[in-house]
Amino acid sequence: MLSAELRAAITNNEISKIMNHAEKLDNFEKKECIKSLLELLESTDSGTERNTIALVLSDLRCNDAVPILIELIKKKKTRNNRGTLLYALQPLEYREHLDVIVVNLVHGNFECSRMAYNLIASVIDDVDDKKRKEIHSQN
Repeated sequence: MLSAELRAAITNNEISKIMNHAEKLDNFEKKECIKSLLELLESTDSGTERNTIALVLSDLRCNDAVPILIELIKKKKTRNNRGTLLYALQPLEYREHLDVIVVNLVHGNFECSRMAYNLIASVIDDVDDKKRKEIHSQN
């Protein structure tokens, strides 16, 4: 469960305040905080809150956020807010979701296509030919 102070920081887009809070937590508290952030990321209807949480989880190198971020990127409700969600994937393990990223490269707005390009460019040398052909055939 998130404290009222942390919840307010999320609502007010105070990423540095959230990160300072997270850095002071012991391992158990941090795991509980991350669990709550993941739940809120998945359930919030606020684009601002969703983006803030995505960036915090990215800064925390939380790979558990990847499947949630990918699902959010695919939803219609995030159509105008996908650039930040894609950006949040940068330090995370997103390689198995390149098909979704390629869709945003081709069909996304300018911000999305640039972020998708950067994500693909940073891992393209590590993608085997079979995966490349699979992605190419889907798009």
